[in-house]
Amino acid sequence: MRLPATREIGICLPHATSHAQGVVAGIFKYCRSHGRWQYTVLSYRSDYGISAIRKRMRSRGLAGVILDAWYPQMLRAFVRIRLPVVEIGGAWPADGAYSIIPDNVQVGRLGAQHLREKGLRNFAFYGTSGLLFSEQRERGFQEELASVPGIESLQSLDLPKSLRQNPERERACIARFLRKAHRPLGVMCSHDYRAKEVLLCCQEMRLRVPEDVAIVGSGNDHFSSEASSCPITSVDLSPATIGWTAARCIDRLSRGLAGPKAAVLIEPAGVIPRLSSDVLMVDDRNVADAIRFIREHAHERIDVRDVLHAVPVSRRTLELNCLRLLGRSPRQEIFRCHIEHAKRLLTDTHLPLKVVAEQSGFTSQSTFAVIFKRATGLTPLGYRQAATE
Repeated sequence: MRLPATREIGICLPHATSHAQGVVAGIFKYCRSHGRWQYTVLSYRSDYGISAIRKRMRSRGLAGVILDAWYPQMLRAFVRIRLPVVEIGGAWPADGAYSIIPDNVQVGRLGAQHLREKGLRNFAFYGTSGLLFSEQRERGFQEELASVPGIESLQSLDLPKSLRQNPERERACIARFLRKAHRPLGVMCSHDYRAKEVLLCCQEMRLRVPEDVAIVGSGNDHFSSEASSCPITSVDLSPATIGWTAARCIDRLSRGLAGPKAAVLIEPAGVIPRLSSDVLMVDDRNVADAIRFIREHAHERIDVRDVLHAVPVSRRTLELNCLRLLGRSPRQEIFRCHIEHAKRLLTDTHLPLKVVAEQSGFTSQSTFAVIFKRATGLTPLGYRQAATE
């Protein structure tokens, strides 16, 4: 049978997350590189949404739908259309649909590895039972840490279903857990939104993040991860690869080729480190407070005098203890944090280099360029280009 000159892929995703936007970017990339494809955004609102999709399927030749089903009834409704459906959320069994999802067990393993490398001995996973991706991430987290020597505690916190739409009661639940937990504690969360709630709870309890509680999320959602004074470390789920692979699946099915018989697991891109887990376990409280001050002000022009205003210790004592415990001076730590902050701006934003320099605490773009190249071996522009290839 001859295919129409142009075919459409339907997209039904929660666009309020940067993860979903990454998926859409991957779909768009596939459509642009395979000229006869277009895409259309579908709005699901119970029967109205399904009726609209049926109408578009008849009038426009919709070839299939890429879907993140946020509850099982939604997935079943799409499957009943008798149209190829690719489910990418992984929250529910994909009965009747094709599944292209992150390797969630590996997501959990990566989070555990990151926290373990910080020298922590107490760990917890905060998830939501009944959601497959959460249970799989917890399994990977637990498996990665189960045989590690020297661990003092390995716990789980499950969010009861009755609290999932009530942030205040959710934080009360988290607070009860944190009061009893051994600290310092490394917490991995099944989703960045859950990680943000843990962060807010810690702030309400006056627990220091990351010194008392180090936090890692999942999804690398900029709206949750970056929207606070303490940006949240997260596992990047490779959303663009998920979108591209899902669009390719729809294309193959439209040409009469077989779809995948089992779930296609996409390898996560890795841990994106931010301040919420930027902890180094040291016994000296003054050194810990100095490190925390430096990292919280990495976007400002600070020097050692500013650190000494925040930490009640002499400059000589602080420098000696930093060298003993960190292997670097307070001044070197300031420049290191400026560079790490600049790296995030170079990869996560399109800010001009002059603005990146200013927002990373450097006095000029030329000084920034010299120090950045000395630290990384690349110019700021070269680093940005390498990160986006």
